Amino acid sequence: MRTYTSGYWNIKLEFKEVIMSNLEIGKRIRTLRTEKGLSREAFCGDEKELTVRQLGRIETGNNLPSLAKLDYIAEVLGVPMSQLIDEGLLIVPKEYLKLKTKLIRQSIHGDEEKIRQREAIFEEIQERFYDQLPEDEQVAVEILQAIDDVYVSENAEFGEGLIEEYFEQTMLRTEYSTNDLLILYLYFLSLAVNSERDEITLKKVCLNIVSQTNYEDASYTHLLQRVLIGLVLYQIDIDYHEFIPEILSMLREIMIEIGDTSLKPTVDYLEAKYYLYGKGNEEKALQYYDKAIMGAEFLNDNLFKNQVLEEKNLDFPNI
Repeated sequence: MRTYTSGYWNIKLEFKEVIMSNLEIGKRIRTLRTEKGLSREAFCGDEKELTVRQLGRIETGNNLPSLAKLDYIAEVLGVPMSQLIDEGLLIVPKEYLKLKTKLIRQSIHGDEEKIRQREAIFEEIQERFYDQLPEDEQVAVEILQAIDDVYVSENAEFGEGLIEEYFEQTMLRTEYSTNDLLILYLYFLSLAVNSERDEITLKKVCLNIVSQTNYEDASYTHLLQRVLIGLVLYQIDIDYHEFIPEILSMLREIMIEIGDTSLKPTVDYLEAKYYLYGKGNEEKALQYYDKAIMGAEFLNDNLFKNQVLEEKNLDFPNI
């Protein structure tokens, strides 16, 4: 899964009485669409929910639509979803969801052991689950893999295909799904790797993302935190600080809301960078550097502690 492809996957749907293939689902959708006299372009509208290319892959049986896409398709067709598929029996394996959650929650930090662990998780997903997953879950796995590849190799080419396929659709939305957040993370990581600026997209995303206030889903919330941290790092990298205070405030609010302060050392580190480069306040920057170091010690995260110490010494070589 090192590069993005959109080839045919043989996905099986288990039903109580009958097994329906992807091809049969696609034919049913295509038949109902043509009966309504709708072209694929007219059917997809502004492509916010479903792109023409995605519909094409669904109708030809190359992809299994997610429940969200099935809901949209059923609404446009004016039929109940059960006429297309028994959505209650389309089950994403719990074991896969656990592995996906682990990938979302665990950051790499340049740790070789963590990199090996994540590679093993990707291999397990590929071997045991990938072919059985709905399209949205397959895409999530591909983006997570691309994020790791771009981060480790510092080569943005690993994410280009996915960004080209999904980024424009994400930018049409104001409320972000899990895959939207993953695409945004990959996009800004790729910009950082290529030392590129995109202030227009940055402003739009920041204005949208600070309005995301539903923290009930733990996995989504943790991913949201990662994306927020990535947005701060990108702003620091391009010397653009407009949204940093609001995002840092949001990160602290989330930690209080969910009762998880494991990212506090990271947020303190970001505060140090912001006060130094955004406000020119060395005293405050040193205070937050020390908080980040002590927090990393408390969490026994020696790798992050050493990274913060290294950054502090670079920023304050005479201290």
